[in-house]
Amino acid sequence: MGGDKFKLVLLGEMQSGETIHVTFAVVDGSGNLVGDRSKDLSYQASSCQLAGTILDAEQGVTSGKAIPWDTTEQISNGGDTLIAVSDAGSFLCAIHTESDTWGYDSSTQQSALPTGLTAASSDAIASSGKRSMCYTGTSSGTGADLKAAIGDLNNWELNTNFVSCTSSVARQKRPSPGG
Repeated sequence: MGGDKFKLVLLGEMQSGETIHVTFAVVDGSGNLVGDRSKDLSYQASSCQLAGTILDAEQGVTSGKAIPWDTTEQISNGGDTLIAVSDAGSFLCAIHTESDTWGYDSSTQQSALPTGLTAASSDAIASSGKRSMCYTGTSSGTGADLKAAIGDLNNWELNTNFVSCTSSVARQKRPSPGG
């Protein structure tokens, strides 16, 4: 079995020189990131990146992927949180698998909802006990349509076992002509 991996899709334009950090830290009850930030993953755009650009990360792979993952940090088997943060420190999106809801618990390191994000939406997804989550919804439409589809867990393949995503959004759920 390969290393952990994830993809981050830009829903807006990213300017050249902008950086997105993906952290395994959690948000405490005061809205602060807590945990080891030395293992954060980072992507810096070398040119303007358009909405729809997919940033790919795979544990242990430092070349050929948009987000190099050169740390030994792993996505926890018991549930984990990944939060994308701008260089300016604002929260962009988050996903966590400790619970179906957001709420800080220092004993389990469960994350509170990052400030500015909306629970059960395209920017903050939570689903308890999942080992793999794969988006299978639409990949076309307006920005609002895509955000609504991403925030709907019915458009995700949610697995309690370690399952590789075998179906591509590009091959699935494409609208047929006329409908």
